[in-house]
Order: sequence, then C-alpha cells, then structure tokens
Amino acid sequence: DAASMLKHTQRPYHKVHLHLFFGANALTPVDDEVATVISELFKPRWLQQLVVLKLGMRVYPEKFTVELSDAVAKMDHLQELDLSLMRCTKDWPLFSQLKVKNATLDKLKVHGVWPGVIDCPNLRSLELEFPLHNKYKQYLLHQGEEPCWSMKQLQELCIRGGSRSVNKDLSTGMEQFCKLMPQFKRLYFDDFIVSERLLRIICESFVHLESLMLHILKMDDPNALRHLEKLPNLRDFGIWDIAGATQCRLLPSVCPSLKSCY
Repeated sequence: DAASMLKHTQRPYHKVHLHLFFGANALTPVDDEVATVISELFKPRWLQQLVVLKLGMRVYPEKFTVELSDAVAKMDHLQELDLSLMRCTKDWPLFSQLKVKNATLDKLKVHGVWPGVIDCPNLRSLELEFPLHNKYKQYLLHQGEEPCWSMKQLQELCIRGGSRSVNKDLSTGMEQFCKLMPQFKRLYFDDFIVSERLLRIICESFVHLESLMLHILKMDDPNALRHLEKLPNLRDFGIWDIAGATQCRLLPSVCPSLKSCY
C-alpha cells in the first residue's frame, strides 16, 4: 500500500511518515517489502520535495544503508529526518555504514543505530540513544583527526536511554562525548538515569546551557545541585524524578538567572 501510494499520488507531499514494520514476528524477513517502498520513495521527484522524512524499518544489519545515504544527500529541501531502525538480529553494529550528509538538515533523530558519519552544516538539533560502552570513541574523536560526526554547530541535544540504562553509570562515555560539543544551549535526557558525577561533568562541560531537563537524577548528597552554579546562563531546569536516600536542595544563589524550575 505504501509503495502504491508513493507511485501513483500526484500531490506534492512535503512531509512523509512511513513505518515499514511488516509481519507479526520480529524476525520475519522483510527485505523485499521494504525494498519496494524504498525504491519508490527515493525517486528524484520525492527527493526534491521532501522537507520532513520519518522512516521506520525492521532491517538486518547494514541493509539499505547505501541507498539511504545516497538519498539523504540528494534531498535539497530536507529539514527534519527521523530514522527508527528495528534490528532483526542481535548482531547489530553500534555504528553502521550509514552516512547522513545533507546541506539543509536542521533536525536529526536516530534510533536503533548510530550513523557512521554525520555531516550537516545546518544541523541544530540531534536526538539519539546513548550506548552502554565506549566503542563509539573512534568515530567521535577519530584519533585526533577530524571527527566523523560534525557537532560544532549543534544547539540542542536529546539523549534517550531506555530500560538498559537503569542502574548504569555512563559518566565515562558521556565525558568523552561532551568534549566535542561545549556550545550546547539545550540538553535533555529522556528515560535515562543521571548520576551526580554525570551532572557535574555536564555542568563543567556545557557552560553555555540555557535549558537542562533530567528524567531521573540519582544522588546521595542533598547539595548535589550546587554544580548548577557553573551554568551562568541557565534559564530552565527540570527533574522528573529523584533516586537516592536524600532530598535535594536548590538554593536561589546557585542559579540567579533561573526563570523556570520543574
């Protein structure tokens, strides 16, 4: 149905949202069905008119990465790209051969896979799932050379954790991640536990933060929020839940510029 609609419609759609999760069984091979839709979606007329593309696929590792990389690079008006890739096997690389290169892209969301390359000079907002190990360092730091991810222009970062992040301290990996992006103004954690140590790293790294939203803050020191004093521009601060044996205290003198606290 999706392929037929893409093939026959004459309407100039600028926003396309496709969920290509075929079959009740998560391991059902769906290569042919997905390929049929992809072949229609990535024709020139669609590539030239799409402004927003939300694409969800159940795929095997590295399937369609070449086609998807080429298509994204040819979308001259693309502003928002949302990719959700459900893996069909447990053997899934943290980084794929997927390359996200686009001159107009403003907002990128990736779930289920981290692109091997992100090169979008207009990119301002990034949402991703944070991994539990540090194999990604070679892609971000690239052994002292230019990183495979171009992050200097970003203004907003949203990190999603999921159930696997419960009781995991990702401070070590996040510390490396922070070094590339000191210019962030908005930082959000969704379904993710932030330890007191990680909060300190964030406050020391992202000194330009204006908005900081935490899902769960894990701490034992009631004065843990003192680290916020290192954020002179902080305007909005929120915590959905607190895990720990003590109640936190936020003194007005810590964040004199704070306007909203949730």
